[in-house]
Amino acid sequence: GALARTLNSKPLEVRSKGEAGPVTNIDLAVDALLEERLLTARPDYGWLSEETPDDPARRIGKARTFMLDPIDGTGALVDKSPQWTISIGIVEGERAFAGVVYNPMTDELFLGAIGSGATLNGKPMHVSAKSEIDGARMLGQRSRFSDKRWQTPWPKLDVIERQSIAYRMALVAAGLGDAGLLFGFKHE
Repeated sequence: GALARTLNSKPLEVRSKGEAGPVTNIDLAVDALLEERLLTARPDYGWLSEETPDDPARRIGKARTFMLDPIDGTGALVDKSPQWTISIGIVEGERAFAGVVYNPMTDELFLGAIGSGATLNGKPMHVSAKSEIDGARMLGQRSRFSDKRWQTPWPKLDVIERQSIAYRMALVAAGLGDAGLLFGFKHE
């Protein structure tokens, strides 16, 4: 987080990954730092990162694998909006084992692991008890809910816009939103 905040205070270097969106020098620097630190600490783990090119050295197929997006919500980062996160998970075989989502700009740290529960900044977190869509706090893009393609209008929603998919899921897990939807080729 500290590296991302420091680099964010300087001019960004942005290039396109085509349909996958932009990538910045911050994505690449955080990816390199995490790869060095995490694989030094756990050299027997596999590595799968959005910013690491495919090659056999990724070591997929290990008992545990780091899966990460060094900057989730790069568009928000480019727009200078504090809605981007660093997202890291550990998969054991094919099962999610542990994960962390960190928003360096708001200093929100969401942690969870099998058998250990989940926390936001060290305090236990729980999903909302809301069971009706009417009046729900929905994480998504406001314009998507008013799209004319819907045959019937959505009920009244409190739409909370956040660009990072991992951030949306973490906010729902912490009960700070009731649900989240993403329309497009990326899906929660």
